[in-house]
Amino acid sequence: MNGDNSRKGMEELLEQTRSGLSEEKKQELETLAASGEGQRVREMLGGDTALRQMMQSGDAAALRKTLKNALGTPEGAALLQKLSDIMK
Repeated sequence: MNGDNSRKGMEELLEQTRSGLSEEKKQELETLAASGEGQRVREMLGGDTALRQMMQSGDAAALRKTLKNALGTPEGAALLQKLSDIMK
């Protein structure tokens, strides 16, 4: 997967997620997603395309395993906490 496709996929996912959020929260999500931490977690998840394919195929077991593995790391847990803080 090249960087342009990955960035485009992430932008699409962000747009779906943030449609009902304030402009301030949208900016915070974009900043977090573009951060080094966000990029590393995205790579742990297999990139946007892999994540989207799992979601579209309905492969809940693979999605659950991938999320558990990535979010169970210190970086993943920190990113999850930041996301939680933003969504408050």
